[in-house]
Amino acid sequence: MPRGTGIPGIPPVDLTGIPAAVWAAGARTLTAGINGKMTAATGNYFMYPAGPTTGTALTTGGFANQYGAWVQMIAATAADIYVVGYLLRVENNAPGTIYMQLDIGVGAGGAEVSIGEGKEGYLTYSAVGVNSYGFAMFPFPIPVAAGARIACRVASNTAGLPSQNCTLLCINQADVVDM
Repeated sequence: MPRGTGIPGIPPVDLTGIPAAVWAAGARTLTAGINGKMTAATGNYFMYPAGPTTGTALTTGGFANQYGAWVQMIAATAADIYVVGYLLRVENNAPGTIYMQLDIGVGAGGAEVSIGEGKEGYLTYSAVGVNSYGFAMFPFPIPVAAGARIACRVASNTAGLPSQNCTLLCINQADVVDM
C-alpha cells in the first residue's frame, strides 16, 4: 500500500512486502520496516578509539587531494557493529580554505577496502594552527562484521597538513531495533 513521504512534492512510496529493518552486512543493503524507523535498544554508543582522547592521528597524502596511509582504528571489533558517525579534528598549516575527506575501511593492513567516506566542508582560516572540529552522522549506518579490523585515512585540498585526529562513533548491531 502506498504511503505518503510527508515531504511536499515527493510522491508516495510503495512499502508493500518490505520486511523488518535489518542490515545485511555482507550485501551492505538496508531493508526498512513499514515506517522505516529504527532506534537503539540500550543507547550504548561507543567510540574508536575509546575516550577520553583526541582521536587517532591521521595524515594527508603528499599532494593535494591525495589520501594518506591507512591508520588502524581497532585491530578487531568485538561484535557486529555499525559505524554511525565520526568526529574529525581539522588543523590548518596556512591561512585559507580547506576541506578534509575521511575514508573508512576494513581489512588487514595493506589490504584495506573502503566501506564509507565523509567530508568536512570548506573551512576558512585566517591564521595558522586554528583547529576546527567537525562531527557527522551517516544517513545510513555502515555495517562492520565482528572481528574486522577498521582503519581510516584522510585527504585534503591542501598538501602536507598537520596530523588530523579522527574518532568513529559506533553501536553494536544487536542494540538496534525497530521502533
